[in-house]
Amino acid sequence: MKRFFQYLVYLAALGFMKIMERLPRRMFRGLAWLFSWIAMPFPQLGGLVRMNIRCAFPEKGKKEVFDLSRRCIASLVLTVCEFFWFHNKPEKIREMVDIQPNLARVAETAVKCLKEGRPVIFITPHHGNWEFSGMVLGIVFGFKMATVVRTPRNPYLGRLITGGRSVQNVQIIESRGGMMKLVHAMENGSAAGMLVDQNVKIRNGGAFVDMFGLPCPVTRFPGTMVLRKNAYIGVGSCIRMPDGHFKATMDPLPKPSSEYASEEEVIRDIMKMTEDLIRMAPEQYLWLYKRFQHIPQEASEELKAKYPPYAQVVRSSFFSRVQSARKKPDGE
Repeated sequence: MKRFFQYLVYLAALGFMKIMERLPRRMFRGLAWLFSWIAMPFPQLGGLVRMNIRCAFPEKGKKEVFDLSRRCIASLVLTVCEFFWFHNKPEKIREMVDIQPNLARVAETAVKCLKEGRPVIFITPHHGNWEFSGMVLGIVFGFKMATVVRTPRNPYLGRLITGGRSVQNVQIIESRGGMMKLVHAMENGSAAGMLVDQNVKIRNGGAFVDMFGLPCPVTRFPGTMVLRKNAYIGVGSCIRMPDGHFKATMDPLPKPSSEYASEEEVIRDIMKMTEDLIRMAPEQYLWLYKRFQHIPQEASEELKAKYPPYAQVVRSSFFSRVQSARKKPDGE
């Protein structure tokens, strides 16, 4: 029965994809506008977005938060529609994406680094149309890209989505055991593509770093690669513009790899650059995600009060599998 239901979901997604492929792209904004208003009253949609935006931008008023939240949901709908509309159309992606000079310079340096045997990591947040970021690097600049993604538990739906992501020069790696596969791909000359704004437990290689003034757990992997392998890192986004085109922008870390003293220092700079990108177009960030759900154990009461209601102080299991497997004493 489970497989049957999963297959029905896949057929629905396939049908949606076929419809999106045939619709004029100008209709997507109307669909996005409509769905954004429908979603706003629901706590798990509009409510979650508003909570996150209030935490990130406490200076904004109620009306401004509401408007930004609605536009955020509309942007997410546009991203989904565009993903299916551009499905297996690399020439359309090349046509609609405007490469900024800073990205061209990063790409030029990255080519030299790969020739020297240095690892290259391209990082983007869930911002703009993040699905295009890796595709642009593969299609426009010819990089062999290896990207770790979380695929749906539905295997049929997973294959459909992976097929849309697997364009020219882009290798999709599933998240389970993905970091080892990613390192192997990098050793074989691929550049890595990473979405850095995901919650990663400390026991799984994460570290708390500030994002909009709130400590959030992110992967230490880029910091490890910089310190141990002299990796070259670019941080960028594919930002949707009013005319329907996308502005592909990217900058390198603010200082050379050799000047970083710790992994945390690298990650702090990456998250600062990520935050700067989001501030350029905050309505295009994926606020529909419990980004601020983990509160450090040592957080003060004042800091705890800045987190959204869904957030909780992390437990010992957040840091160690050994501690999570231990039997709790009686009375706990």
